[in-house]
Amino acid sequence: MISPVGPNLAASSPKASFTRSTGFHLPAQSTAPAASQINAASPASLSGLLALQEYDPDRPRRALRRGQAMLAKLSRLQLAILSTQEDATTLTELADLAAAPAEADDPRLDALLAQVRMRAKIELAKRAP
Repeated sequence: MISPVGPNLAASSPKASFTRSTGFHLPAQSTAPAASQINAASPASLSGLLALQEYDPDRPRRALRRGQAMLAKLSRLQLAILSTQEDATTLTELADLAAAPAEADDPRLDALLAQVRMRAKIELAKRAP
């Protein structure tokens, strides 16, 4: 609803009033938050800012590339086994990739990468001296 505007009319809003002689007035009760409310909100907003700073948008892509590299090394190892020519460099590269877990910030991708990593470790254990 739009109220009429004019120099002699008072605004119908209970929050503010306009009079010709004194101008615009805020209500007597302050709508500013109390200091205790501000302090209570500060830790939550601070932790949110810290979490935002720690977020790395490239992390899932790096984890995915690492998983794809492990799968490629496992495929190369499979071909080497079938041709009865094991490749020591493939085993070394696979061991390097499987050494550290890839964290992707996605539970489904993390679970999949953990399975690939486990398969790589099994293949490495089979060929350990």
